[in-house]
Amino acid sequence: MRFLRLLIGFLPLTAAFPLPPFKSLARTGRTKPRVPVIDLSRWQSLLPDSTPLSRLSIPGTHDTMSYPKPPRRSLPLLTQTQVLPLASQLSSGVRYLDLRLQHHEDRFVLHHGSVYLHFDLPSVLRIVEAFFAGGSGGGARETLVVRASCNNCHVRGQKKFGNTRSFLATAEWYFHDDPATRDWFARRAFVSAGWHVPTLGETRGKVVFVQDFPEGEPWGKILWRDQLQVLIQDQWDLKLGKDLKRKVNAVKEFFLETVWPLHDPPPEGAAAAAPKPGPPLPPPYPPPLTINHLSGSGLLCCSPADTSRYVYKSLYGWLRHGWDNGGGRPMGIVAGDYVTTNVARVIVEKNFLKGGAGEAVKVDFDWKNWGKGWRQMVKGRLC
Repeated sequence: MRFLRLLIGFLPLTAAFPLPPFKSLARTGRTKPRVPVIDLSRWQSLLPDSTPLSRLSIPGTHDTMSYPKPPRRSLPLLTQTQVLPLASQLSSGVRYLDLRLQHHEDRFVLHHGSVYLHFDLPSVLRIVEAFFAGGSGGGARETLVVRASCNNCHVRGQKKFGNTRSFLATAEWYFHDDPATRDWFARRAFVSAGWHVPTLGETRGKVVFVQDFPEGEPWGKILWRDQLQVLIQDQWDLKLGKDLKRKVNAVKEFFLETVWPLHDPPPEGAAAAAPKPGPPLPPPYPPPLTINHLSGSGLLCCSPADTSRYVYKSLYGWLRHGWDNGGGRPMGIVAGDYVTTNVARVIVEKNFLKGGAGEAVKVDFDWKNWGKGWRQMVKGRLC
């Protein structure tokens, strides 16, 4: 009752001295403007169409499909590399995938080494299609970069896998003839007349394949082993514990010595020529794609989870504050194991800081997640 009397007595004062509206408070700087927090499921949709893919900071997963598929609860210690299913990886901001295709009985199935992961190529493409076609805009304006590699082409005696045709012939069959995938490739695969690093505007709602095949270009023009198109750091074979420190140093060196110089502004009036024949492009020619792997493992050293835990804790502060003094200089593709929402967020938000492709986009940062970032412990295996 006493509170009610005080409230009634206060009402005339509010009429005589009305509170300033929210907008006037915003103008005084006493509260920050209301802008949307970055939606990791559609972060690329906020960036300009003119942005080349090589001028982005893109979170990716190494051995993307190496997670337990129900009802399987676990994978061998050195086989599992991810904890999130593919659909969750995509909604968490991951835009680079790594698919290892085992050529078996004239079909492609997903493997990590000798371990079958209980996925085939059509099942993976269905998950990707569900992401692109998701409700409320979903991933319709997103772009995926996908490394597709042959897992068993190096093995002698291909007949033991039950194949009657080459790997290239099967890749072309999926692209042109398989009723389960040909329409998907026609709709989603980015294929250009000549090779170049495409822009977001050219590739929204599409997959840009980086082909690590023994021969041919069945799914596009970008090739894994062509250093004019793709530059890679993948020091993955860790034999001793001290190799973990070397791995961290390799990651930093690639960032500083390879990625950083690619994004220095060219000298005034200079223009780089396209490294391969293709359509004429305005100068400066976009730099190649860069892929920096944070992953690694070794039988006598460390599992993928051990490596991830060490690398993430070692790099978190350096990438957050040291790289570009906390700015948004492009980092390229950063591929890791045990990538979760908070791990991906560290990379995605670089695009919206000063120097990033989206620095002019008015978005809020969910800063409380920085505190978790790469230091979190992932459910399942520790990371």
